[in-house]
Amino acid sequence: VICAGNQEHLRNQWRREQWFFVTLVIGLLLAGYLLLMMVYYFYIRPFKKLEGFAKMIAKGNYDIPLGIEKNDYFGAFTESFDLMRSQLLEAKEHETEANKSKKELVASLSHDIKTPVAVIKATCEVLHIKEASNQDVQEKISIIEAKAETIDRLVGNMFHATLEELEYLKVEPQEVSSTVVLDMLNNYVAMKQVKVLTDIPACLVKMDELRLEQVLDNMIGNSQKYADTNIEISFQEQAGGILLQIRDFGPGVNPEELPMVTEKFYRGSNGAGVPGSGLGLYLAKYFMQSMDGDLMCYNDNGFVVELFVSKVGAK
Repeated sequence: VICAGNQEHLRNQWRREQWFFVTLVIGLLLAGYLLLMMVYYFYIRPFKKLEGFAKMIAKGNYDIPLGIEKNDYFGAFTESFDLMRSQLLEAKEHETEANKSKKELVASLSHDIKTPVAVIKATCEVLHIKEASNQDVQEKISIIEAKAETIDRLVGNMFHATLEELEYLKVEPQEVSSTVVLDMLNNYVAMKQVKVLTDIPACLVKMDELRLEQVLDNMIGNSQKYADTNIEISFQEQAGGILLQIRDFGPGVNPEELPMVTEKFYRGSNGAGVPGSGLGLYLAKYFMQSMDGDLMCYNDNGFVVELFVSKVGAK
């Protein structure tokens, strides 16, 4: 009986030892797993996160910040990475702004150069008529005219290439007296290229003088180039501003093409064989709308362009 009791005691002890061993092994496995999880969470996972972040930076994506978590053992390291992202983003924005400013400057200067070149070409045409009997002067005028045409083409090509990458040119309207428009037209009136039919109502208007002068030069230049007729300009005061009407007496524009003539790079069928980039009316409309005005065009025994210049304080 004693032996049987001892054997039962040994078996129970063996079972307890087995359970203890199994429990110990399970505890060790759980502790090991927990340790691995802690190592992954606190050490490996941050590096994985930094690896993904580095790939985004390499692709040029600087907009998503690298979040710094509480109890992050690599907080200073993570913060340095995110600081690097912020600095790269700031550098990229500065570079983009600088490139945009350069393109805007080139496009603006290119378009501005076209204005005096157009005046030179128009003056040459007048001198050709006045000095028709002087062969020597005619030859010199022809040289000036040829060089002006070359400059016009080169500047036009540069402007065309720049504007394809540029969304807009800067327009800065100021409060200006409406009478400055007459000063802009003086050269054309003096050379008898245009006739001003009415006085302009005197008031304060919203205007970027440089841009409005570009618009007028372009519209008058278009009439001279495509119509080659007299050009008449008149003014009409309206409730919110002044309507400036530029009229020639040429063939006008194909009615089907009228809705598209202010689109970028669009040239009507009447432009065949005539130098141009298809940007004049597009820019003119953009400039006028940027000054809270507008540009409209239509046919009426010729081609008519109406420029609306807003009064100061008009809604």
